[in-house]
Amino acid sequence: IVPEALDAAVLDAVMAFLDDLKKTGVQCRDSPGFAVNRILVPMVNEAFNLLDERSGGKDANIVAVANDIDSAVMKEMGLLMGPFDLVDLTGIDTICSAAEVIYEGFGREPRYALSPLLMRYRDQGFLGRKAGRGVYYYANHHNDPDLNPPLDAERMGIVRTDSPAFDSTELLAVVVNECCRAVEEGLVREPADIELCMELGTRWPRGPFRLAGEAGLDRIRAELQERLKITGDNSRYRPCGLLLDPDAALLECMSRKEE
Repeated sequence: IVPEALDAAVLDAVMAFLDDLKKTGVQCRDSPGFAVNRILVPMVNEAFNLLDERSGGKDANIVAVANDIDSAVMKEMGLLMGPFDLVDLTGIDTICSAAEVIYEGFGREPRYALSPLLMRYRDQGFLGRKAGRGVYYYANHHNDPDLNPPLDAERMGIVRTDSPAFDSTELLAVVVNECCRAVEEGLVREPADIELCMELGTRWPRGPFRLAGEAGLDRIRAELQERLKITGDNSRYRPCGLLLDPDAALLECMSRKEE
């Protein structure tokens, strides 16, 4: 819901209507990607940047590295799907379109620039399950994961690993930084709204601020600082003010107990 487009009476009526439907409404400013895609798409884009970096740009390494990242995200963050499972299901062309909207909407801010690897997959037609190949390979073009599971380059089934060679905090740090930036901008009324959007809109079992609380803010900051050093001060990893000096509302959200 975009509150500035509605007067108070209309907004109240919309919220009451959503309550009647047993739906949860989140008030959000009109902004590229709104709340869910504003967080999810940069996360996917960053996953592709990390995949490109860790695979050395070599196709022979990509599936194994992607499996490590997906395995870590599912095991450590508790997500139902890793980022590469998600894009192969959604469609890499669809993800690219959403990423371009955000990139253009923020005036081509460099931190939102599309990953070269992500664009390469799109341009080569490796769009995911519907194309028979995305980050992973597939036996057919059916989009149901149960009917068309991911395969490696040898057309063997992907097996998730319990000991991935990837620390999901590296990806989580970028997500939390973007969440903090969205709160700073007034995209939503409070950090808990971001949690709601990600938990209800993407079926995350725990929102990004709670995940940050579990990982520890010092660890989140340290990951960003390390990435800054490695990449030569890339703006994707520059911590925003709220992350460096979080307010009470953010801390409360991070320490929220599961109901």
